[in-house]
Amino acid sequence: MISHPRFDRYQEIRCNYLVCHSTHSHLSVKTGIRNYSFAITETTNPELRNALYKQMDAAIDLHGEIKDLMIKRGWLHPFDFNEQIPIDLKAVQTAVQIAQLNLFPNDTDRRGMFATPNK
Repeated sequence: MISHPRFDRYQEIRCNYLVCHSTHSHLSVKTGIRNYSFAITETTNPELRNALYKQMDAAIDLHGEIKDLMIKRGWLHPFDFNEQIPIDLKAVQTAVQIAQLNLFPNDTDRRGMFATPNK
């Protein structure tokens, strides 16, 4: 196994990213399932309702796969909050760090035009 400070830091960032990404995917699929169920109750068209049921079933299957992967990797502990809380806090910290990255120049006001690259 390679052990170098930069490689170790890379592995930590990669792991944090994967945890954040899988958590985001997990929550997005759950939101989609909720939205499908709402749409099913609102539609009166039987064909549309059937299509929504099929899509919701596929989303439920995907949710199960993501959940199982997260549990297997140790990123989700649905029955042990004491183990889950530090993982969630780390995911939040990583999201905040990503949000604080300076990805764009401070002055992007070009009257609707793209910012001019530095010369």
